[in-house]
Amino acid sequence: MKAVATVMAYTPVLTLKLGLGYLGLRKQAHKSAKLFRDGLVIAGMPSDLASELAEAYEADLSITRMMKSAGVSFPRRKEEKAPGK
Repeated sequence: MKAVATVMAYTPVLTLKLGLGYLGLRKQAHKSAKLFRDGLVIAGMPSDLASELAEAYEADLSITRMMKSAGVSFPRRKEEKAPGK
């Protein structure tokens, strides 16, 4: 019971830290995408194509992917399990 209470006590703090960290990363990704777009346009790429690539670059930020790369595993959903298991 004590472990459950400890987890429940720290969950709001961890959620807040994760959320604020993610917002900071989004802000940095937005700045980087703008620099990326500007560099592509300076190099001679058409503006509309450069904008499309910059948007894709910025949208690539994923909390799930970051957590998986940090070693956090997620339980599989039933439809994702391998056949026969």
